[in-house]
Amino acid sequence: MDYGDFYGTRRANNDQGFIDTGTFSPQSFAVGLSFSERVTDRFSYGVRVKYAKQDLENTWIGISGGDVDDPNLTIEQKSYSLSEPAVDIAIYDFHYHNIRFGAAIQNVSREIKYEEEKFPLPFAVSFSLTINPLTLLRDDDMLNPFFIHFETRHPRDFKEKCNSSPPPFTKGKII
Repeated sequence: MDYGDFYGTRRANNDQGFIDTGTFSPQSFAVGLSFSERVTDRFSYGVRVKYAKQDLENTWIGISGGDVDDPNLTIEQKSYSLSEPAVDIAIYDFHYHNIRFGAAIQNVSREIKYEEEKFPLPFAVSFSLTINPLTLLRDDDMLNPFFIHFETRHPRDFKEKCNSSPPPFTKGKII
């Protein structure tokens, strides 16, 4: 993710009240390896091991002294670039009377520390359920598919979100 260019400033004791420190371009990325396996016709799983990095570039911070007008104020430039390995885990299927279930746990990792505060990667748990209710009445009723889909996502840092919509399908099969 490239956040674009930002113009940096820091407070200063001049007519403008700040000094231009130039442009900076924060970036973040994640790269990983995935493995999945279909264990049976009713159960599959997947695991992704990844490396996530966020680079907020450099910032100017006051180390000692008080206000910007204080002649004893020491200002130093500090880099804010952190990285952390993480794991995603997913299970899928269930496939009983065309009922499909899936679950995923994303960004299982340690917390990273910026200055004095620790922050986790954006951890989330998701569940989904898809059903063709007509197959509960007749097993072979795939000529007239009617799917109901429900999905929920519960992230650590904001409220749970729920979705309900028909999933895409072609010739009576879920894609």
